[in-house]
Formats: sequence, C-alpha cells, structure tokens
Amino acid sequence: MTQHTEGRAPREDGSRSRRDVLAGAAGALGALAAGAVLDPEAAGATQGQPVVAGTTNTETAQTLISNTSSGNGLVVAAGTSSGIGLVTHGGTPNGNGANTVGAGTGAGAHGTGGASSGVGLIGTGGGPNGQGVVGAGQGTATGVTGLGGGSSGSGLNGVGGAPNGVGVLATGAGTGAGAKATGGPSSGPGVSAAGGAPDGAGVVASGTGTGTGVVANGGPSGGNGLNATGGAPGGTGVVALGGGTGSGVRGTGGTSGGTGVVGTGSSAGGGGVAGFGKGAFPAVLGEAIDGGAGVQGIGSPGVTGSATTSSGTGVSGSGGSDGTGVQGTGGLAGVLGSSTGDGVRGTSTSATGNGVNAINTGGGAGLRVVGRSDFSRSGVAAIAAGASKVTVSVPGGLTASSVVLAVMQNVAGPAFVKSAVPKVAAGTFDIHLNQAVAAGQTAQVGWFVVN
Repeated sequence: MTQHTEGRAPREDGSRSRRDVLAGAAGALGALAAGAVLDPEAAGATQGQPVVAGTTNTETAQTLISNTSSGNGLVVAAGTSSGIGLVTHGGTPNGNGANTVGAGTGAGAHGTGGASSGVGLIGTGGGPNGQGVVGAGQGTATGVTGLGGGSSGSGLNGVGGAPNGVGVLATGAGTGAGAKATGGPSSGPGVSAAGGAPDGAGVVASGTGTGTGVVANGGPSGGNGLNATGGAPGGTGVVALGGGTGSGVRGTGGTSGGTGVVGTGSSAGGGGVAGFGKGAFPAVLGEAIDGGAGVQGIGSPGVTGSATTSSGTGVSGSGGSDGTGVQGTGGLAGVLGSSTGDGVRGTSTSATGNGVNAINTGGGAGLRVVGRSDFSRSGVAAIAAGASKVTVSVPGGLTASSVVLAVMQNVAGPAFVKSAVPKVAAGTFDIHLNQAVAAGQTAQVGWFVVN
C-alpha cells in the first residue's frame, strides 16, 4: 500500500518525491523521540538492539560487523575541526583500547595520514610513563617495521620528549642487538646519526659490564668496520675516552694477520695515528701478546717520535724482564740515530747488563766506529823521576776477567813498562817500570782496561 501526502497525487511510477522523503523522515524522528520519552532506556541501544548514533550503547556480548564482499567492514569518519575518526577505550584495569588482527599477510592495523602530510598512526602513552607504541613480532619477525616515503622519506623518526628524552630506545634480548640497521641497496649507510645543535654527539653508545660501547663489523668484501669523518675545518673522525685504566681505543687485527689499528694520514701531510699522553704516561702504548711487536712502523721512516720539551724523549720503549725495549730491523740499519748530542744512547742499570750490546752473527764486526771513540776506562798515568811504579784507580772497578793494557807514551831514558798488575778487590792496578825514571824526566804511560 502506497501512502502519499494529502492534496498531492502519487507519481505514476510509484516513486516518492524529495518532499515526501523529508516528510517521512521527520515523522520517523518524531516517533523515535516519543518512544524515548515513554521509555528512557530505548534512547541507547542495549543487548540485542540496533546501534543508535549520537548516544551511548551498551552490550553484554561482542558486536561483530562483517562485510562479506570486498569492501571495508566499518568506516568511521570524524566531523570537522580535526575531530578523531575513532576513539576506543580498553576495559579496566589493563584492557587494550583497540585490538586489530590482520588476515594472511595483511596488517593488523593500517593507518594512512591525511592529504596534508598527516601522520599515518600516532600512539600516546598514558601517564605517568606509558609507552606510545609497542610492537611485538612473532618468531624472527620484527616488532616494528617503518617504511619511508617514496621520496627518500625516513623509515622511522623518533623525537625525544623535553627536556632530554631519547628519540629512539631499543633493547635487545639475550645476545640480540638493541638496534639493527641495514643500509639501502645502493651502498646506503646502516646508521646515519646527526648530533643536535650546537655540539651534540651523532652517536652515543655505552657498553654494560665488559661489553663494548660500539661494535662495528666491516662488509664481507674487505669493508671497514667503522668509518668516521671529522667535521670541517678540523674535527676529529673518532674520539674515544677510556674509563679508569681502560683504553680509549682498542683494535684487534683479523685472524689472517690483520692489523689492530690502521691510521692513514691525509695527502696534505697529516699523521696516520696521533697520540697525546698526559703526565708521565706515554702518548702511544703498544703491548705485544705472544711474542709480537708492541709497535711496528712501516714507512720511511717507519716510526718517528718528536719530543715537545728540551729533555723529552722522542720514542721510548720498555721491554719485559728478558725482552727488548726498542727493536729495529732494516736493510741498511736496524736502528738509526741522528742528533746534535748522542745519536744512539744505551743505558743499563744492572751490574751484569750492557749499556750497548753489539752482536754480529754473520761473521762481520760486532761494533764499527767511524770517528773518534772515547772510553772512560782508559787514560794516561804519569810516573815521576826516581819512581818505578804508579797505582791507577779504574772507574767502575775491576773483575776477575778484566785485562789491563799499558804502554809507554814517551821516551824516558832506558825505562819501559814491565807489567800492569790488576787488584780486583781494590779496583786498581799497578804499572811497574823496569827501573826508576831518570832525574829530570817523567814517564807517560797510556793504559786501557777491557772487561
């Protein structure tokens, strides 16, 4: 049966005019309002009742909306003035506000930002310290995956809260890494970090216990584990500060004879590795393990040391109880010293040690001196007229293996050296002439002590 407004005939095709539709809607709203007055509980849908817009709806069981076609199950559109499309509240005490489950490879939740660069998904933690977004992966899957926009957008952007909040906080489980980043397929860096103005650090990493603050592994084709470039005009590529007695930088070479630390100076003449010691501590410390060299320099020269004070040492080496302090191996010279003072100086503090020990195992000379040589255990003794003997004290004393050489340095009549007799206990020796020196003359006897 077709109803129509009094005074207006129905259309021949049985359809209703726009005025008829509006009149019918007004009548339905009037009936609904009347029902609400008669029955207040009907204002909000209850269990088994239709969902009523604009009011609170309660239920005692789950409400399921299922679209059996390919469309969306539920679309909620916010009003004007930037209203929120959907607000969900979890039940007390700890219920989730929203729980979405994807099907197959579909996402559990998919948020698309507004056309004016709106954010796809925003999570705000509850007070006082709730987390904004928590993602938990299954198996080996990632908890949170961020994909940057098609115009080189960032995959993940974290901004710490004021005044000193951390932008991104990542904590690994077991031996897992706290954060793992893989560079793009066109040789993109795994991690790119820029410190905040004016002097913020790009990356700050703190190890726990004996753990390392930063572990960097080079690529399988000989890539560098860590590549750091100082800022212009004079910034340092890497600054490392050791704690307590710890090292600022520690490098371990590869298992196939790799070098622990390699430094390459710039083409403008920069040093490959520079060390600055404080107090009595060395600027560069090299410690050998299992018989290796503490410090090895390859170049021309291989190692150069420059003192900054008038009494400072350019290069200082300390060997173990049986080790060598400084060892040099070369085609022309193993160790070459050049100075306005001593070219090479060796000092021993042991009674059985040698200040300088020169050894030739190939049959050549153990020691070759070009120029004048000075020996503290040599000299000239004078024997006055009428005497035939003189006693000489030897610096450093004598041993049972000491050999004393004595020879006349002038002609004093028929007198000549008869003998040179060591006195080990006294640290002296006596020079005897064959006769007393003639009156008016003095015998000059040169002497030299070996061993």
